Formats: sequence, C-alpha cells, structure tokens
Amino acid sequence: MSSTLTQLLAAVRLQGKYDSNDVGLTDAHITSFINLALDEISTFHDWPWLYTESTFNTVAGTTDYTPTTGWTKTHWIAEDNTVGRGPLSVINPRDAREMLATTSTGRPSAYTYVGHTLRLVPDPDAVYAMTHAHQTVEPALSSGSDTALIPAEYDNLIIWITLRLVASRRGETSLISQAESEGHRMLRNIRDNVRGSIEVSPIRTRKDLGF
Repeated sequence: MSSTLTQLLAAVRLQGKYDSNDVGLTDAHITSFINLALDEISTFHDWPWLYTESTFNTVAGTTDYTPTTGWTKTHWIAEDNTVGRGPLSVINPRDAREMLATTSTGRPSAYTYVGHTLRLVPDPDAVYAMTHAHQTVEPALSSGSDTALIPAEYDNLIIWITLRLVASRRGETSLISQAESEGHRMLRNIRDNVRGSIEVSPIRTRKDLGF
C-alpha cells in the first residue's frame, strides 16, 4: 500500500515548493487532486493491486446482477464449490438474448454485460454461489492515515500526477512540463515492472490523460 495521505500531502508540498500556509492551496485542495491522480492511475493499466475477487449468490429466476461497488472490469466469473467446472463463457448480449429465449432455466454457463449489469444465462433455476474476479478502483483518501492500494514504491507517480493537476490549475507551465515528463517516465517503468501480471485485453482505451 502507498504512504499515508498525510505523507503524500507533505511530499506534494515539498516537491512543488508549496507553503502550508497558502490559503489558495489547502490540504483539502491537494487531497482532491491526489484522489484524481489515483483515479487516473487506475485507468492506465490493469494493475495487479487493483485485482480482486468478490462473491454473490444467484436468485432463481433472476438473470441480471449488479457488481460490487468499485467494479470496473470483469476477468472471469465461476461457480464456487463445483468440481470440474471452469469459469463461465463470455458471450455478447445478442447471443445471451437468444439463449434466454430458447433455453430453459438451469445452471449458469455464460455471462455478458448489459450496461453496468452482469447478465447470466441460462436463467438460474436455483441459488448458486458465484465468484467474480474483477478490477476495482482506488478508494478515496480522506483521513490522514488513509492509504491507497498502489504499492508505496510507486508513490512518486501519485505525487507527480498530483503536481501536474495542481500546476495546471495554477498556470505553472514549468512545473506542468516537469510533472508530465516525470510522470511519463515513471509510468513507463512501472508498466515494465508489472507487464504480463494480468494477461487480459482492456475494455477501452483513453487518450485524454496527458501522458
């Protein structure tokens, strides 16, 4: 896990040479930028520290399920405690619709996405315990002792992205350029460190993040 919020605040002020008495840049302001930075980092890659597994039970006659809070991307869904059964197949919504129209209820064998909902097919005929492997998001930091999920050795990436956001708000062009350069370098190195840790293709690609 990362350093505490208190430590990150101090590091941002030190690196950016920001005075703690600056009423235009309070700890609350920097905290909001730190959380924005963590949100950005979450979108750059399928980071292994954001991989998690949650569980849910099916309901007989119910096909659609809302994933746990923080879900951004599914890696697999499988039924618990069932020997010899691997993860459910992934199908597209149209195929799921056709299966639901032509297949009687039974043990779920596939799933698809319908907006922010997971749809299981066929329609469950009983209660089944399922494991959902997925990417989650960084928790918002609020109290001084809070820590992010990202490992502490990557704190500088949080700091430099935060500085880019702060500098952009304040019009500090020199710091913006430095922060973008340092952020890009660190991100490249971190991606190399974790390359292949989760071998799945991203659902979407963003090109509006600055580096």
